[in-house]
Amino acid sequence: MQKVLLLGGSVFVGRALLQRLIAQGFDVTAVTRGLVQSDWGAAHHIACDRRDAHQLASRLRGHTFDAVVDASCYGPEDCRALLAGLHAMPTTYVLLSSAAVYERSTAPLPFSEASPAHGDGIWGTYGRDKAAAETVLCASSIPRQFVVRPPYIYGPGNNLDRERFVWARQLAQAPIFVPADGETLIQFVGIDDLTRAIVGFLDPQCAVAPGIYNLASPTYVSFNQYIALLGQIAGRQSHVVHVSDSTIPAREYFPFRKAHLILSTQKLATWSERPQTPLVEGLQAAFDWISSASHFTVEPSQREVDLRRLCAPGA
Repeated sequence: MQKVLLLGGSVFVGRALLQRLIAQGFDVTAVTRGLVQSDWGAAHHIACDRRDAHQLASRLRGHTFDAVVDASCYGPEDCRALLAGLHAMPTTYVLLSSAAVYERSTAPLPFSEASPAHGDGIWGTYGRDKAAAETVLCASSIPRQFVVRPPYIYGPGNNLDRERFVWARQLAQAPIFVPADGETLIQFVGIDDLTRAIVGFLDPQCAVAPGIYNLASPTYVSFNQYIALLGQIAGRQSHVVHVSDSTIPAREYFPFRKAHLILSTQKLATWSERPQTPLVEGLQAAFDWISSASHFTVEPSQREVDLRRLCAPGA
């Protein structure tokens, strides 16, 4: 039985990874800050701030692991602290990075794993810090390193207001403000596909060589297509209002930035564990989960309130 150290495990991606690892028979130790009340089931839990190198090393003392799955690394210091805290190097390390590392100013779309990847300014420091964390891992002595670069992640358990954002407005018959003409292209990976692939990398007999991989569904959609698909699942028409003022940041009224984010998936095209769930199927699972677990509540941003006022009759 492989012993796996999981960084994360409280919400969404970390939680889904924890559940899959346990279900597939791994001996799992999860490290989180302990801020979220969770049922750890068969997993061992260590409450620790991973950014506190001394505390982390102390909590990991006496433990050895065959593999690390790092779902909570947001910068180089996170990775350095963990590598310093491990008392023996694991054979395998899977780092959850991000497609935000790709530099759109110098790389053509779709981004491939060979594209320049030092972080894109549109994401602030997020992309640069993820890229720097990759560099720290790649300089380590761990023999089997996998760096995973997903685009937008969706599915049951999503704690980010993306698909829920659109459904809430469709169900309330409220306007959905969309940047420009709505033809910005985006790509997704479902949480089930993502976690299956990540755990697949842990198999010593994995047919995929260590390296950097885009993990994404093979197809992409425009904002308009995405909204229409969500409306189809919810059984509602959408009241879409296109916002032509480019000086207003899209994230002030919409779940995504006005920036194409599409990836090449050719590197894993023949791997049996590659993401391949149709978007409509994965979104249906997300809709069913939200319907059973919470409510589709519209909480408009101040920018949405202002835009509604401008669009009101007589305004």
